[in-house]
Amino acid sequence: MRRSILLAGFIPVAFEVAMVYLPFGYSAATFLLFSFPRGLPATFLVSHALYQSVLQAALGSAAALAVGYPVGIILGLVGFRGSSFYKALVFLPFMLPSVVAVVGFTQAYGLRGPFSVFSNGLSGITAINAFYNAPLVALIVSSSLERVNPELVLAAKGLGVGGTTSILRVLLPFTKGGATVGALLSFTYSFLGFLVPLAIGGPSHYTMEVLIYLFLKLGEAPYAILLAMLQLFPLFGVTLIMLYLRGYSVSLGKLSSRVQLYTLKGLRSAAVCLVLALFLGYELYPLFSILRYSLFSPHLLGGFTLLLQASSQGRLQASLSRVVANSLVFSLLSTGITFGLSVSASHYVMIRGGTRWFYELTLILPLMFSPVTLGVALFLTYYGVAGSSLVWLVIVSAQSSVALPVSMRFLLEGLKRTPRELMFAARSLGAAPAEALFRVELPVNSQAISSAAVMAYAVSLGEFAATNIVYIPKFTTVPIAVYSLLEIRDLGAADALSLILVFLALIGYYLVFRTGSAH
Repeated sequence: MRRSILLAGFIPVAFEVAMVYLPFGYSAATFLLFSFPRGLPATFLVSHALYQSVLQAALGSAAALAVGYPVGIILGLVGFRGSSFYKALVFLPFMLPSVVAVVGFTQAYGLRGPFSVFSNGLSGITAINAFYNAPLVALIVSSSLERVNPELVLAAKGLGVGGTTSILRVLLPFTKGGATVGALLSFTYSFLGFLVPLAIGGPSHYTMEVLIYLFLKLGEAPYAILLAMLQLFPLFGVTLIMLYLRGYSVSLGKLSSRVQLYTLKGLRSAAVCLVLALFLGYELYPLFSILRYSLFSPHLLGGFTLLLQASSQGRLQASLSRVVANSLVFSLLSTGITFGLSVSASHYVMIRGGTRWFYELTLILPLMFSPVTLGVALFLTYYGVAGSSLVWLVIVSAQSSVALPVSMRFLLEGLKRTPRELMFAARSLGAAPAEALFRVELPVNSQAISSAAVMAYAVSLGEFAATNIVYIPKFTTVPIAVYSLLEIRDLGAADALSLILVFLALIGYYLVFRTGSAH
């Protein structure tokens, strides 16, 4: 039994070591010891890139928090028919790759005109980061309130504290941890953003990720490695804070134990409906723009006609069917691997609580590694060993290593809320730890399962930076093909292919949402 527990903890760590720490260490040693760069890159280039990375991350997380926090409060406190369906709709954008957001905002707001501030420059980057991360903030905050014991509210009302005062003094303190985690995740994803600043930022808004990519394209790998190491420092503190905070998750369905705390009427109800409608419109309008341009511009099914032409002319680097199949298969494989490793790591932490801090730190640290540099490290370390026929395995492993830190955290936080009496009862009846996990803990934590699975699927489906480095044409994925179309300004074909990517996200999202909605 002890050996099986140690094995459960060893496998996830060994995977991250093989896919992140070893390749990064090997690349750093190879280039910094044997090909140390002659001098440092221009100070202005690095300082500007670092400044832009921090600025874009700060603005993106602030915008996501400002937009998502009020919506999360409403979803957590106010009862209305169809709330679960609303949550499903608003979380859909987080499931989509950033390349879809770029295409959607470009078509929705144009490249010129009064609304182009949402699709150009720093304001456009901030708008897309908020579009992508605000749903995550909203659902984390909402889940924090859904777990509040309603007896606290009833006790406050019994003491004469009701209405707005009870919300401010009794309930909002429960959202601080969730709001902080949502803001930190938004900061991390925005800081490591690669495609958005590359596609719409322009030369004045390049980030560390973009600069790393440019150095790699120029064959200056030692400079890229140095910048990747420099990039670790701003994110290290963020990672430690996320590790310290507890009790956050994403609730995709209606919790069976949930008791709705407030029902609004009159003007307050109208104000709440307006806020929810505006938020839903902001999240879905870019997707409707993709749908409209794909199906009706320049004629019926015009976007798909252009997409088929692009496929036949080789502009996708592979056939359309192969590109779609690659994305779907790679994402499902990566999700399965990530979820299995998350279960194994969470089980080990739950059993061996004494050593969990260092163990969890080891698994969450890959979150702050540069995806571009990780792709190069995997290429340098394993491409010669794997060969071209096994590049797909490197792609799946790269996607899994990027998705594992967040997926494991969400699953672990859910499992920690399992009543210990259930586990004690199972163990007293002779169940082994693994049997108790699969027959007791996981079945009663459908919310935690759905949280971990949706995070793994979303990250895997949209992963671009690392995959862009290691792929070969026959393993082209949909995000890479969409970006290739954007580079040649074939927006009609990019719209149609983005719509297919939305459909792929809906397939996985529907299955996850059904799991999360189970009572």
